[in-house]
Amino acid sequence: MNSRALSVTHLAEDEQESPIRINFPEPQFNEQAIVQKSGNNGKSWQKMHMGVMGAGRYLSYRIYDIKDTTLFTTKVSEPVICLRVYWGNGSKIRYLHLDNSNLIDDTHNFLFWQGNATVQEELISGEYAHLDIFFRPESLKYLAHYPIINQLLEQTSSQTHGNIDQLKIAESEQLETIITNVLEEIDLNKITAGRFAYLCDCLLLLAIGENITITPPEVELRIANNLSEEPIFYKPKPAEQKVLDELKNMERSTLLVIFHHLFETVAEKQKLQEMEIQLHKTVKEHAAKIWGNEKEALMYLYLGVTGIFEDEYDSGALTDDEKTLLKKAIVKTLDLSFELKDATIQDMEYYMKWSENTPKIKELDELQIKDFLNMLIPDNTIDFNTDPSQRGNILLLEQIKDAFGIRPMSDIMGIEAKDKPKEIVELHKRLMDHCADTLELDSETGVKRSDIIREIDSAYEYDDFVRLLQIELEQLYDKLEYIEQQDDEKLKWLIVALKRANEESDQFFEELKMARKYQGLQQFHSLGNNLTTFKKEIENQVNKTHKIGLALSKEIRKVISGNGVRKHIIELAQYILKYEGGG
Repeated sequence: MNSRALSVTHLAEDEQESPIRINFPEPQFNEQAIVQKSGNNGKSWQKMHMGVMGAGRYLSYRIYDIKDTTLFTTKVSEPVICLRVYWGNGSKIRYLHLDNSNLIDDTHNFLFWQGNATVQEELISGEYAHLDIFFRPESLKYLAHYPIINQLLEQTSSQTHGNIDQLKIAESEQLETIITNVLEEIDLNKITAGRFAYLCDCLLLLAIGENITITPPEVELRIANNLSEEPIFYKPKPAEQKVLDELKNMERSTLLVIFHHLFETVAEKQKLQEMEIQLHKTVKEHAAKIWGNEKEALMYLYLGVTGIFEDEYDSGALTDDEKTLLKKAIVKTLDLSFELKDATIQDMEYYMKWSENTPKIKELDELQIKDFLNMLIPDNTIDFNTDPSQRGNILLLEQIKDAFGIRPMSDIMGIEAKDKPKEIVELHKRLMDHCADTLELDSETGVKRSDIIREIDSAYEYDDFVRLLQIELEQLYDKLEYIEQQDDEKLKWLIVALKRANEESDQFFEELKMARKYQGLQQFHSLGNNLTTFKKEIENQVNKTHKIGLALSKEIRKVISGNGVRKHIIELAQYILKYEGGG
């Protein structure tokens, strides 16, 4: 199961892609689909866009007003099957950066295996409406009994992409009417990812000629049948249901044994996790003191070299091979600088001027994120969380919302308690009552949330029943006879919560072994957890970095002493690519 939602980027030829991307978590079937609306314009065009994501699908509806012929690109975050429906005066479409990809007259609607190729479309003067629905291939496997869909699925395992015009979709007033109704439902209602997936799949089947009747949304059904609203109950996610099925028909005594064993295991892992986090901070502080400004000095040297290459590139009178060489050297030099020190927004924008790829930058660690946020909000009184675990990240997000005064999405969209599962509403109220004494009154903002309240609110906002159960265990387990008061069904759910906590701890320890931001801690452990040995190793790295800087300075002096002769600049570029891991 994908943890990140499918995402799509639409850009005009005069638009610069943002170096910052937001990766939304994948809304599952019983969760609310994510809807984004935006509008922007260029010198000769205007565009309104609605993007919807959830359950392995992404719907993009765009309205264009074009004054002069403009090129637009559509880039996907992962391989997809695309259904493309088009209304307008005429346009052309092709794959970008692929050999033998000719412009196709876009007078038809298409269904094709896009893979992760970027699509370019040419829009002439006029008004247009485009609907693209992107599907993860695995989300359509249940429709493989339809020959056309099966043909596309077979392509996904044998080809990087298919021909855009392989499957042409006939225009019809019925399809247009149904698309209009679907877009209206998405725009005006808070639909679940499950409902969104159903609507997308229905449009796909209608497009390939199947006779499909779209079932009205549940609210309309209730009104049509004059039914009063019934309470919503929590529907277990697949992983949760699997655990519940394993516990089915177990005796209470067995459930208690499983519960207590898991509780002790999780407590021990969480204790070790806290120790590792503290050790990570300690090791990082020691390394920073030894490094001093050595990394920063070499980084600025690299950026200075980049300037030399850029000036020569812009001077003209270069062969195509020399331009390619300098361009590669600029990108490589920037990559080397980003390994030493975090890139700024300006650095990333500069990088994307020379490369079609986004920069390979290190993930910010928790202390860097805290410093960055305090720089943005200097008068802020929130002590931003520096726990890098998954749960710590959730808390940090809530702290950021408080700092910027961001309202919960449920408030903005008018979601009430009656729209949420009954079990979540009841458990949220019970935990809020229990933790009410942690709230503080602030003369400026009113009630100030504590960290535990932030966690409770976050779980409530995202209908995370299991997270609420984890918090309940932490807050109430020591209460006299707490476990004895729980019935067997609740005991099973508490086991589900402990199993997830156990898995999250394992994921954290796996990240400790692999993630770049924990390189210092990894090195410390590999050296036998000996701080003296670790410091000596860092000193060796500092000396090595210093020598690299001296050697690079020597090459730069050749350029300077030669008055910037092209021969020396080309040699410097070759030096960077050859001896610093480039080429």
